[in-house]
Amino acid sequence: MSSSKFDTLYVGGSSFSEGGGLYQPDIKDLYKEMYDVEWNHFHEVTYGYRVAHELDLDLVMDAKCGGGLERLVRKFQSYVKNKTSKELSKTFFIIEPPTAKGRLDLYSNNEEKYFMVNTNDVKGKWQTEVGISFDYDMGENNDIQNRSESRLRPGVISYLQDFYDIDKYDDKIRGNFMFMISYMLYKKLNFLILTSSLNGFGRDIRKHLLYDIFEWSKINKLTVKEELKDKSNDEHPGYFGHKEFSEIILSKI
Repeated sequence: MSSSKFDTLYVGGSSFSEGGGLYQPDIKDLYKEMYDVEWNHFHEVTYGYRVAHELDLDLVMDAKCGGGLERLVRKFQSYVKNKTSKELSKTFFIIEPPTAKGRLDLYSNNEEKYFMVNTNDVKGKWQTEVGISFDYDMGENNDIQNRSESRLRPGVISYLQDFYDIDKYDDKIRGNFMFMISYMLYKKLNFLILTSSLNGFGRDIRKHLLYDIFEWSKINKLTVKEELKDKSNDEHPGYFGHKEFSEIILSKI
């Protein structure tokens, strides 16, 4: 089936949209063993890929495991800033706002690229529990990336100790996200936000809201853990979770 109204599907968010929990070889083997299903790249399993494939759309996968609200807003801005209103009208946006606090999006002058920092709200444990990662393909063994992350750690730790408060930072980023939604409404973009409620926008936002995919997959027992009968503890949406969620999104589009 093809769609004449749209030519691109844009997906922004975190691991729940990128296919977190499905990139590990052992998980892939278990699905093959238990359900006789398989895939080449784990993105092929995600609801975004399935929707784009069904509607014959180009897919822009800007969701990333470990990504937070700050990264989501930056990637969205990067996508829309040089596009005309007509071009934007041909894109359908699915926005999955990460709910985890303490996820920073920083830029390294030395590496000349952005990277993600996950503090996990670990005040006093910066040295051991701060996660640093670049936007590389999950599941790949990338020694160059790992060395870069090691070089960044001392500077990141110093920054967090001197200038970072998780609650104040979270308030600022959520404000930026609200401006992003206001922009989408003002431009009359076509979009869904994967959350059941969003304060501050009144009735205008209601038709754009769906479910929180994390909560939805747990309630419907469609996490990796549930689908693999507790052979995994991963609570990301599973293979069938993404499949059923894609059907819900298709009904909305």
